Amino acid sequence: MRCNRETSDTGASAGEILPALAAAGADLRTLGYLGYEGVADTVTVAFKKPKNGGLLLVQQQFNKAHNRLRAISERGDSLLK
Repeated sequence: MRCNRETSDTGASAGEILPALAAAGADLRTLGYLGYEGVADTVTVAFKKPKNGGLLLVQQQFNKAHNRLRAISERGDSLLK
């Protein structure tokens, strides 16, 4: 997982959160942005476009659905701040 301003300022480290997400994984899928691509077995991330090509139609559709769901949680998070 790449560390950035958003993940490092929360006060909770990936070492604390990822085990809890993995334990809940049977009942719950966690949606994340591409910064979490290294932990794709725990966090569902969108497909990344290859440097010299494009995404398949099914990958584009998955990304669209993924981003729609993430937008709802991002909006909720912004309202709590």
